[in-house]
Amino acid sequence: MKTQHKKLIYLLAGLNILNFADRYILSAVAPSIQRDLGFTDAQLGMIGTAFLWGFVLASPFVGLLMRKYKPQVVLAFAVLSWSAATAATGVVRLLFTMIALRAIIGIGQAVFSTASPPIIDSMSSKSWKARAMSIYYAAVPIGIALGFIAGGFMDMVIGWQMSFIVAGAFGIPVALLLHRFPITHGDKNKLPKKSKSQVLSLRFYPKYITTVFGNILQGFALAGFAFWAPIYFSRNLGYPSAEGSIIFGVIFIVTGVIGTLLGGWLVGRFVKNQNRSSLLKLIVYLMVPASMLAFLAIYVSSALWFFTTMAFVQLLLFATYTPFALAFFQTIPQELKETASGVNMFLGRLLGDMLGIWLVGALSVAFGSLALAMYILPFTLVLATVVWWGSSKKDISL
Repeated sequence: MKTQHKKLIYLLAGLNILNFADRYILSAVAPSIQRDLGFTDAQLGMIGTAFLWGFVLASPFVGLLMRKYKPQVVLAFAVLSWSAATAATGVVRLLFTMIALRAIIGIGQAVFSTASPPIIDSMSSKSWKARAMSIYYAAVPIGIALGFIAGGFMDMVIGWQMSFIVAGAFGIPVALLLHRFPITHGDKNKLPKKSKSQVLSLRFYPKYITTVFGNILQGFALAGFAFWAPIYFSRNLGYPSAEGSIIFGVIFIVTGVIGTLLGGWLVGRFVKNQNRSSLLKLIVYLMVPASMLAFLAIYVSSALWFFTTMAFVQLLLFATYTPFALAFFQTIPQELKETASGVNMFLGRLLGDMLGIWLVGALSVAFGSLALAMYILPFTLVLATVVWWGSSKKDISL
C-alpha cells in the first residue's frame, strides 16, 4: 500500500476525532445549558435532533457532490463548515439559532462521515483494509471521549460557551491539509440495468438492506445512551454532571480504542478471508453479551456499577465497528459504494440516532422517569443482534 494513501487514512482518522468531539460536546455541557438558558428536556432534545436533521438531509447528496467536485475540496469545505458552526454555538443563546447551527454542523459532518469510509475502502489493499478501518473507527471513541472530557473540563473552568468556541477552532487548520492528498475515484457512473437511479438500485441488494437495518437498530441505542447518559447519572444516580462527563469520556476513550482495535484483531484472527457472513456472525457473538450488560447498566442504582457495566458494553459494541464496515462494503458493487454509504447514513441518523434521542426524551416525560425510558435502548440492541444473525445464516460460518 502506498505511503501517500496511509498518510491520507491517518489524516481522515484525525479529522474523524474532531468530527465526533464537536458532535458530542453538546452532551457534556447539556446540564449547564439547561441551567443557564432554562431549556426543558424536550427543547434540549430538539437541539440534539437538529444536528441529525442536517445530517439526514445532506447524506443522500454526498455521492453526487463527490462525483461532481474534487473529493478533497468537498471534504475540506465540510470540515470548515462544521467547525465554524461549532464555534458560533458558543456565542448564541436563542433556541432556534442554536438549532440552526447544530443543523449546519450536521450537514458538514454528514459529508465527511459518508465519504470517508468508501475512500478508505477503495484506496486500501486487502491485506491492509481491516487495519485501515480499525484506525479510522478507533478515532470515533477518541473523539467522543474528547467531547465529554474536554467539554466537562472546560465547562468547569471557562464555561460551556467557550467550550464550543475552542472546540470549533481546531478544525480550520486541519481541514486545509486535505488539499495535499489527491483522491482518485473509480467509475461511479455504472448502474444496474434494472434501475436508472443509484439510490433506487440499492433495493436489488437484500444483503445490503438487512445489514443497514441492523445498523439502524444499533445506532438507535448508541445515540440514546451517548446523549442521555450525562443527564441520567446526574439526575438518577446523584453524580455531578461535569465530573460524570469526564469519567464517561475516559471510559469511552479506553474502551473505544481497545474495542475497535480488538475488532480488527478478531477479524484477522478468526475471519481471515473477510467473508461477509462470518463477519456478521462475529458481530452477533459480541452483541449478545453487550445487550445483556446494557440492561444491567440501567438496572443498577450505583454510579460505580453503572460506569463499570457500561464500560464492558462499550468495549463490545466498539469491537463490532471494523467487522461491520468490512461486511457492509461487500453488500454492494464498487460503483454504488458512496451512494450506499450515504443512504446508510441517512437511514441510520433518521431512524436510528434521531429517533433514539427524541424517543427517550419523550418517554421520559410520558413515564415521569428517565431510567424507565432508557430501557428501550438495550431492547433495540437485542433486535439488532437478531437481524444480523438472520442475515448471516446462508453463507459460511466461523
